[in-house]
Amino acid sequence: EPQGICYIETSNLDGETNLKIRQPCSVIPQDEQGKGGGQSYGDHDNDKHAQQQLHELMGHVSCEGPNSRLYEFTGSITCDGSGDENTKSLSGNQVLLRGAQLRNTDWIYGLVVY
Repeated sequence: EPQGICYIETSNLDGETNLKIRQPCSVIPQDEQGKGGGQSYGDHDNDKHAQQQLHELMGHVSCEGPNSRLYEFTGSITCDGSGDENTKSLSGNQVLLRGAQLRNTDWIYGLVVY
């Protein structure tokens, strides 16, 4: 998808068969050539550059503990690199729960939290 969104089905969790949209949380800054940052999805050269940046990514996630709320999530991801910290908020729009199924989306980059 051009904006990096993905579609999930949560029927195993809540019985709903309609697709839900999840949005990326871009923690990779763009460089001077506009590479990285997830701004140009589907561009092969940009994807290779983003993969390299993901491989080198260091940081931590702070979030609430596991709970029964399917549609709520509060947390943040802090990435260290180049001497500066980059902190982004995380919400339910960036979370794929166990049991959800990816639909109409070929692939995603993800991080297992629990």
